[in-house]
Amino acid sequence: MARRLTAITLLQPQLNENYQQVKQHIYNWPNS
Repeated sequence: MARRLTAITLLQPQLNENYQQVKQHIYNWPNS
């Protein structure tokens, strides 16, 4: 469990950057 938390903590900057990139390229679903 501690290893997973450590891995997530270390990856946090990459995850945040990835989230920001995805947020800029969202797909607008048409309303039905």
